[in-house]
Amino acid sequence: MEKISQRFEHVLSHIDNNLTSRLDCKLLASIAQVPECHFDFIFHSLFHTRTEDYIGLLRNLEAAQQLGFDKTIPISTVAESAGFGSEASFTEAFTKAIGQSPSQFQLTPDWGNFFEKQQPLKTLSEGHDELTADQVNIELVELEAIPLIAIEHRTQAQYLPQTIEAMRAFRQAHQLSPDTSRTFNFIYQSAAEPLQQFNIDIAVSVTQTQKADLRSVIDV
Repeated sequence: MEKISQRFEHVLSHIDNNLTSRLDCKLLASIAQVPECHFDFIFHSLFHTRTEDYIGLLRNLEAAQQLGFDKTIPISTVAESAGFGSEASFTEAFTKAIGQSPSQFQLTPDWGNFFEKQQPLKTLSEGHDELTADQVNIELVELEAIPLIAIEHRTQAQYLPQTIEAMRAFRQAHQLSPDTSRTFNFIYQSAAEPLQQFNIDIAVSVTQTQKADLRSVIDV
C-alpha cells in the first residue's frame, strides 16, 4: 500500500515549484488525496511543522536570496514575487523568519543566521514519520443529526484546560455521563503555541428531552 507520506512528497514538490502562486489547503489536499479538513493535521504529523509555516519559511528564504545578491531591487518587488499581498506584511513575516528586516538584510546580510534558519528544511529532508493510510486512520462517517451542547474555545491555547474543565463541570452538574453522552471535539486548526489563538468547540451529545430541559441553562 502506498504510504501517505509519498503522496505528501508530491505536495512538497508542488509547493517548492509554485511559491509565487496561491497555495490553498483545498488544492494541496487534492494533491495529497486526503480530505481537506484533515490535511493540516496530517502535514503536521508527518513533518512536525505547520503547512503555513513551511510555505512562509520557503518564501522568506527565497526573498532573502534576492535581497542578499541584488542591492538595487525594490523591497516591494521582492514582496510581490514572494507572494505577499503587501510590503508591510512581507516585512513583518520576513523579520520574524530571518531575524533581520528586509532592508537590514539587503544592506548587511547575516549569512550565518540565514543558513541557521534553514535547519527546519534540513531536518525535514533527512526524513519524516512514515505513515500508511491505515495508520493515519481517516474514516468518513455519515451521522444523522445529533443534538449537541458545545463550549466554544476562542482564545489562547494556554487556556484550553479551563475550557475542558468547564465542560467536565457542566457534565457533572447535569448528569451527562460519558457512557450515555458522547464527546465531540471540533478542531479548526493545527496545534498552536500557548499564547496563540486556538479555535476548538468541545461538545456533548444530549437527547431532545435533555436539550429542552437545559434550554434555560444554555440561554444563560
